Amino acid sequence: MSSNWFLIHVFIIVVGIVTVLLNYDLIPDQIPIHYNSSWNVDGYAAKSYSSVFMPTIMQVFLILVFIFENWSIRRVKQQVQPTDPNRSIRQDVAFRRTWSGFMITASFLIVILLSVVQLNMISLLNINFAIPIVLIIIAFIILYALALSFWAGQGGSRLEQSADRSNFRPVHDDDKWLLGMIYFNRKDPNLIVEKRFGVGWGLNFGHPVCWLIFLGIIVLLVVV
Repeated sequence: MSSNWFLIHVFIIVVGIVTVLLNYDLIPDQIPIHYNSSWNVDGYAAKSYSSVFMPTIMQVFLILVFIFENWSIRRVKQQVQPTDPNRSIRQDVAFRRTWSGFMITASFLIVILLSVVQLNMISLLNINFAIPIVLIIIAFIILYALALSFWAGQGGSRLEQSADRSNFRPVHDDDKWLLGMIYFNRKDPNLIVEKRFGVGWGLNFGHPVCWLIFLGIIVLLVVV
């Protein structure tokens, strides 16, 4: 699915930024940042632009991650079954579209969740209203992911049944999988490959860009 859908997420973030700036002077000097099991505040932070915009920073970072995931889904290595190539191609397209839709929906809900948290932090949303929204969003994303995993299967194996199930085998080069789980192939130009086990895709650790990504994440975490 098109990454233009993420423009909706960006619009919500911009609305949140404008809302915070317009109400900044009304925000209490101490901002609630943590609640105990009884949903009573047990942690505060001093009001500052960095503290009130921390959810915004998280939103931007997560959107970039989800955009990259959506881009990866489009460009991941195609797995074709030699016994039934046409079916496997249709299956793969449906699988990618299904999980691309999940990425867009889940990221949208996470942006909403962080907006709710931010509005509660700056006292524009009551905690009794914010908590149910947060819990419902988290539960929905988890159940949505589990349902898709069960419904679609690995590589979309359940989306369209093969006429010859006895010859259906995942297409993987066993010699390139370290410990059976980590794909390492310097000769493979694909950065993203389908997982050997489980649902979804993983990285080719033999691709130099993979290590640049990990280095970038480490640098980002150190900076934050």
